[in-house]
Order: sequence, then structure tokens, then C-alpha cells
Amino acid sequence: MTVPRHLYASSYYGVPHVFGEEGEWLLTHDLRRAWAALNRFHREACRANTRDYWADFHVPLHELTVFVTWLRHVPDDPDCFLHVTTADDPQAIPATYIGI
Repeated sequence: MTVPRHLYASSYYGVPHVFGEEGEWLLTHDLRRAWAALNRFHREACRANTRDYWADFHVPLHELTVFVTWLRHVPDDPDCFLHVTTADDPQAIPATYIGI
């Protein structure tokens, strides 16, 4: 499924990036591309690489939570516009979460 442009703030290396409460969502299942996109985002937005960005919060990279899942856009939920779903959902968007 193509991710609608209004669902994400930015895109790096063709990977849409969405802010989460305690981490970032990269809309791909390719972990290498997800890490590359996140690192590029941190370099451009925060002037630091991903390792240094999380070090500012006293979180080493090996302690970050990383998981691959599927998300679905839920436009009428005021609290969260993306919900976890399953791969068989016709509206499923591949996603990788990286955060605490």
C-alpha cells in the first residue's frame, strides 16, 4: 500500500517517518533502510546522528526497542491516527518502530 503523504512528517531515502510518543515509526519493514532514514532525520533535524541523539536521553542504542509490525490509518481517532493491525488487513502499512 502506498502511504498517503498527509500521514507522515518527512521522508528519507524513500522511507516515510512518523513521530511516536517515545520513539519513531519508519514506514518500511526493511531494517537497514529504517535505520538509515532515522539517522538521516536525526542528522538533519537534530544535528546529531542517531547514537548521539539517544545518548542525550541516556539510552544506548542496544537498549532501544525495535520491532516490525503493521499499522492502519484510523482518521476518526483523535488520540492516535495509526493503530497496530495485522498483515491481512487490506489497509495495512508496513512499519518499524525504533524507540524506548
